[in-house]
Amino acid sequence: MDQAQIVRLGVFGAVLWSLETRNRAFEKIRSLPPSASGADLQIHHAIYFAHLLGAVEHIREFIEDDEVGMRAFIENIKRGFERPAEFEYLRKIRNAIVERGLDASGAGAADGAVSFVLCPEGGGDAPEFPVQSGVFPYTVDLACRCNAATNAAIADVLEDRHLFDTAAQLVSEDAVRAAIDQATVMPGWAKAVVTRAMEERDFSEISADLAAFRVSRMHALLGCAD
Repeated sequence: MDQAQIVRLGVFGAVLWSLETRNRAFEKIRSLPPSASGADLQIHHAIYFAHLLGAVEHIREFIEDDEVGMRAFIENIKRGFERPAEFEYLRKIRNAIVERGLDASGAGAADGAVSFVLCPEGGGDAPEFPVQSGVFPYTVDLACRCNAATNAAIADVLEDRHLFDTAAQLVSEDAVRAAIDQATVMPGWAKAVVTRAMEERDFSEISADLAAFRVSRMHALLGCAD
């Protein structure tokens, strides 16, 4: 397995993890009941915004040597918003909540079943949540727009770089065996179990099944059709 394949697998896996985490946090943001604690609201918002832009950064790093492609990627995201200021607002609110610990539970509303957090004025540059931002009424509205904008841009890059091809997700048996042998935190009994399982089944089938699952899961997280 060459270095380029290792890089592709690593990037795909990193984006997969960020989107998986982002989407789980998003489900929490849009379903937390009025009885939820302020800590729950703040933690799930921090997880959401950290992994939302984490997925974007993984793609940026992957294509950083392609200046034209990287500009196109960011412009593609920006086109997913109605106004240019909305993308900058996203970065501000991410930094305020993730880096500075802005309390996302400072102001909001509830419909009897779900809590809704007001978007901070100015993206959280101010120290409080006094009024709605005027950009989006609630953080869940912002999150919906962010998901749509980033999903489309990420999917375009993965498609253009052929990372949706199952062949790009295949791992070699030699690479897996080497990784198992070199693992310092994997106990001997676990290495033996994995090695035995590999011997009981055609490894090419295992690799193909895993590759197909990774591609299918990425499609699901990005809202793409298989």
